[in-house]
Amino acid sequence: MQFKITPIAPDKMTWVVKADGKEIKPQLLEIESPYGRFELGLRPEGFHGWAFKPSDGGVMTVPWAKMPDGEILVGLVHEHRPNMGPVKTLSPPGGFVDAGESREQAQRRESVEEGGLDTGGAVPLPGLPVNSDRLYLVQDATKDEGMHMYHIEVAFDRLEQVGPSLWRPKKDVIRHKKESDLYFHPWREAVDLSADALGLAAIAKLMTILI
Repeated sequence: MQFKITPIAPDKMTWVVKADGKEIKPQLLEIESPYGRFELGLRPEGFHGWAFKPSDGGVMTVPWAKMPDGEILVGLVHEHRPNMGPVKTLSPPGGFVDAGESREQAQRRESVEEGGLDTGGAVPLPGLPVNSDRLYLVQDATKDEGMHMYHIEVAFDRLEQVGPSLWRPKKDVIRHKKESDLYFHPWREAVDLSADALGLAAIAKLMTILI
């Protein structure tokens, strides 16, 4: 990472930052990384805070299946996310787009990495891309920035039931994991179980075309 310090008006508040053990007091701190730019300083709204502008945005894919009775199941990855508490959270597979990677390639890679499911051929969900945090993430949906969401249908007969209202892909469906952390839930239960705002937005977009 590279630190870039740009002074602003001297009467503005400064920040105390330690970089490589050395204390500095910038008035505007910018950190560049392959994933985007982080800024700490005076915001356009008039208060001091931070903002992050992702470089290539993100992708999220909702796998889904239709039961014989018409019930829609959605696939959520069960995983630990340190920023969301000690228990596993439930969210569709997704992540950042890597440099030089298309969104379609990114959504497929993330789905394989997180759930072992190949989602090649997934279809974009309708509507604008989503900004997960309008206060601290700098993304303009009118410029095609933000989280782009996809969906793909999985045949119900390719799932196996592992609990009440809980299914997972059969072993021959998973590409590289002995046991996938991707589970399928009835969509209404998934809405109640997931604390991921982006995941809930993706489910809402999905259901607008399925019901």
